[in-house]
Amino acid sequence: MKALAQEITDKFEKSLKMYGINVFECTGDTNIPKSELIRANILVCTPEKWDVMTRMNHENEILELVQLLIIDEVHLLNDDRGHVIENIVARYNMYIENKQLQKRIVALSATLPNYQDVAEFLGVSESGI
Repeated sequence: MKALAQEITDKFEKSLKMYGINVFECTGDTNIPKSELIRANILVCTPEKWDVMTRMNHENEILELVQLLIIDEVHLLNDDRGHVIENIVARYNMYIENKQLQKRIVALSATLPNYQDVAEFLGVSESGI
């Protein structure tokens, strides 16, 4: 996952640099100071790192900055690491509900045989699938 995060960060940095969009990588190997997080337009994280960052942030300062949460490899819900993705989604949904905000979650996967279960978990209506 760390290698994938780095690859995605590099691609986004190269293609979005001309627009002044700041892309940062945040994995177990990297730490970004709060001042840098505030400057980020796009933050690429491993699920584990994002889970830790949002779990330890009691004021939800980081979640306030997020307008769109994109979860790649969502088929990992059915894997050993699935509980981390579940925690991320549950925490984000709870934050949105408590603050009554309009924010989005996009889930991506190349293969997703149980897409209806994932859609139900994410709270997607039948027309949104």
